[in-house]
Amino acid sequence: QGISAGFAMTSGNQITQELVDAFEAGQVSLLDKPPQELLELENPYDWSERVSAGVSYKWDHLLYDGKYYSYYGIAPVILLFLPYHLLTGYYFPTPEAVLLFGCIGILFLSLLYLAFCDLFAKKLPANMVLMGLLVLQLSSGVWYNFCSPLFYEIAQTAGFCFTTAGFF
Repeated sequence: QGISAGFAMTSGNQITQELVDAFEAGQVSLLDKPPQELLELENPYDWSERVSAGVSYKWDHLLYDGKYYSYYGIAPVILLFLPYHLLTGYYFPTPEAVLLFGCIGILFLSLLYLAFCDLFAKKLPANMVLMGLLVLQLSSGVWYNFCSPLFYEIAQTAGFCFTTAGFF
């Protein structure tokens, strides 16, 4: 199962599949329906009430007006996951998405830093600029996302990517 197998995924997670499927169906609520027992609770948001009633609740989902929603941003879905699924019929793999968004974010952070140095530190020696870039990149935290790329890291690296691109 090499890297090519990852690009032929028939299932995904909340960001790579559930939001994609919902958008393809023309809705923003997720396709999974909450159990009726959950909706009948006096306060379905109360964890202790759900536990005592033995009712399950989808982890990391929002319940509103009888439907599940995702609280993750839609930018990665609209820009990557949905087009990929429409073109290929497969779901984009999470580790590669984390790597893609993280690397683009690293690139824009570097460009932003170099533009800052060009504006405000023209006389700074090149080795100091390079060391500053190295410290900035190593302390950015994006590297930790590459170690365990789950769907949480999609949101983190996509946010990093779009924030650095926006500032640049």
